[in-house]
Amino acid sequence: MSAEPTRPFQNAREVLKTHVARIVEGIAGQPEKTAVTYRVSGGPPGKRLLTTLNEVKSLFRQVEDSGLLEQVDTGKGFLPDSVIGSIIIESPDARVAYHFLAEEHQQKSQQKEPTPPVQRLKATLENLSEKVRKQSVGKKASQKNKKQRR
Repeated sequence: MSAEPTRPFQNAREVLKTHVARIVEGIAGQPEKTAVTYRVSGGPPGKRLLTTLNEVKSLFRQVEDSGLLEQVDTGKGFLPDSVIGSIIIESPDARVAYHFLAEEHQQKSQQKEPTPPVQRLKATLENLSEKVRKQSVGKKASQKNKKQRR
């Protein structure tokens, strides 16, 4: 077996920039294989929080415009019990995750504010995740009402 790699190493950010640009331009072959995931998790035991929002294709233009894929620092070094947010951009051949403190009081106490691209996308993703939560609650209530009528 050869020790040579089967394909040359590519910078994940460059690969993802190409995928995102092709989706925005409408020329991507399989846009559903590229995803934006927004996740917030952490906190002290007993108060754990985990929220995940997956495959938000409508955000690719905002991802591209934000400059997030130009950012090299992906965030790290948070204190225990911090509530950590992540914005993950991935395709079958590349993945980049950007981490940040999700709670403002922790950002101030640790002196680690999210970068401008993360701040812009975080606001958009928070609004979208709230809409998804409300729709989910509405669907559950509707299903419950249907069962009660039977």
